[in-house]
Amino acid sequence: MKTRTKNMKTNIKNLSLLPALIAMLNLIPAGRGAAQTFTTLHSFSAGVYTGYNNYTNSDGAYPGGFILSGNILYGTAGGGGSGGSGTLFALNTNGTGFTILHSFTEAVLSSYLYRNSDGFRPNGLILSGNALYGTAWEGGFGFGTVFALNTDGTGVTNLYGFTPIYSYPQTNSDGFGPNGVILSGNRLYGTAQFAGSSGNGTVFAVNTDGTGFTNLHSFTELDQTYNTNSDGAYPQAGLILSGNTLYGTAYQGGSSGNGTVFSLSLSLSPPEQINNLIALVPSLGFAVGDSEQSDRGTPRRCERAGQRKPPGGLWQPRRFPQRSERANGQEAPGGASRLADCGSHAHPCRARLPLNNSQVR
Repeated sequence: MKTRTKNMKTNIKNLSLLPALIAMLNLIPAGRGAAQTFTTLHSFSAGVYTGYNNYTNSDGAYPGGFILSGNILYGTAGGGGSGGSGTLFALNTNGTGFTILHSFTEAVLSSYLYRNSDGFRPNGLILSGNALYGTAWEGGFGFGTVFALNTDGTGVTNLYGFTPIYSYPQTNSDGFGPNGVILSGNRLYGTAQFAGSSGNGTVFAVNTDGTGFTNLHSFTELDQTYNTNSDGAYPQAGLILSGNTLYGTAYQGGSSGNGTVFSLSLSLSPPEQINNLIALVPSLGFAVGDSEQSDRGTPRRCERAGQRKPPGGLWQPRRFPQRSERANGQEAPGGASRLADCGSHAHPCRARLPLNNSQVR
């Protein structure tokens, strides 16, 4: 009887330790028991540098984002390919079946703009059914394109080419440097980083068949002393859509000059021009900062020629790869250097400087 009582007390004591044991087990990180496996699905091949930042190879270089459909990844490479202007590619999630869907055609540097038929430096994709839609940051007429193609690589179509500018200030009706698009119905929505009515970027829309391009909003002019305005400047990210409202960010501008988060309500009937863009929150530092690494699209400090550097010294970012022309001593016809001197940086940044109107073609 004594032995039995003793065993019962021991069992009860052991049971009292159970909550502590469970608590300890909860502290063990999830997945600790399984090894994690990193796999390189594809390494882009070496190539040949052909000048003007054109780098040709068989598959592309400097890949950006991608999207997933089933077990197939679709993506963009901002350089390389047979034309040196970038590629669109697909591969299976296990790394097999790498396929080049499209190599963008060779871009010719003309009047300080990269021109071709389809685009230069693709930077974003979306998928709808069997159709891919995306943007190229330059190319076309020189200021970027919105394009479409089938998922098997056929039917490549330049839906829209942004209007080139040959004078200072660099303003136009549609924008320059598109940053990808989103899709709602048969309507594509996106941002362009520069140009528009004040030179500080736009929000735009265009139908999936290339018709009905609309500039929904042109970001307003910046105060040149403090880099401030009411709505933001230089949007360099994509948009999201909820209901009839677009949301996005602008890299600079706003009440402190450090950028904004904005919303834009879409009109349900023509005209579609939107005037009620609202700056929601001034950024507390969307700028990446003083990074010297420009080779992967990281913004860096740069001073626009002939203008005073704003507090903090951050100017508009420039996506990789940079133009290869050096600004020091290089003069555009008409007298003004096209690119600003970035001091010790390896590549110049884009400066919005005059070009002679005689350089149109």
